[in-house]
Amino acid sequence: MNIVFFVAALIVLVIDIAFAVYAGGIAEEKGYSKGNWIAVCLFFGVIGYILVAALPDLKMRTLLEKTNAMLKSKPWEAQKALESTEEAVQPKRIPVRSTKTAWNAKHGDEWKCPKCGTMNQRNALFCKDCGEYK
Repeated sequence: MNIVFFVAALIVLVIDIAFAVYAGGIAEEKGYSKGNWIAVCLFFGVIGYILVAALPDLKMRTLLEKTNAMLKSKPWEAQKALESTEEAVQPKRIPVRSTKTAWNAKHGDEWKCPKCGTMNQRNALFCKDCGEYK
């Protein structure tokens, strides 16, 4: 009977160590010390795992601070960087055949804002000058 409890305790200890190492890896990905958080998880158990899950991501925070600083100092360069990132992330679109009617050929692919009279692209939902809805 004593051997059963010993084996069960050993299995629980191995599982706890495995989870603590995994939680330490998560903490390291967030920018914290892996060894410290393994020790916290081993000592506190489930509470340590909850603490690791609640840790803020230091790497993401640093990236956001750099992005904000760049936006404040050079917004035109930040806009170019954002557009190039969006182009890289967006999947390439397959062109669709245009079904232009005689009206579209005459008036183009634009619509006129009822509020300010600005001509806007056909696919725009809001006016580029006043922001009025199509």
